[in-house]
Amino acid sequence: MLNERKAAAANVAKNLFRLERAIDEGILAAGEMASALPQARINAGVSAVVGQAAFDQAAGILGALVAGRQSAVSLHESLAAVRDQLGMRNQTVAFGDGDKLPTIGHSANDVERSIAQAS
Repeated sequence: MLNERKAAAANVAKNLFRLERAIDEGILAAGEMASALPQARINAGVSAVVGQAAFDQAAGILGALVAGRQSAVSLHESLAAVRDQLGMRNQTVAFGDGDKLPTIGHSANDVERSIAQAS
C-alpha cells in the first residue's frame, strides 16, 4: 500500500512541478511581451495613444497568470496537507527543478529533514 501511495504521490508531484514551471514560463513570456510593447512604440516614434488596447491586454494576461500562479501555490499547499493526512509527511517525493531547494511553502525544518533523509 505504501509503494502505491508513493507512486501516486510522485506522479502528482511531477505534474504539479510541471504546472508550476509552465505558469512561471508564461509569466516570463508575458513580461517580455509587456516590456516589448513600449520599446516598440518608442523605437517606432508613435504616439502613446497608439496601441493602448494591446498594452491593456498584455497587462491583463500578466495579471491572470500571476493569479493562476497563486492558485498553483495554494494547490501545492493543499496537496502537502493531503500528504500529511496520508501519513507521508516524512516521505521525500521530489524537490522540483533538479537540485534547487524549495523556499516557499516549506519550513526550514522540512527542507533539512528531507535533505537528511536523502543522504
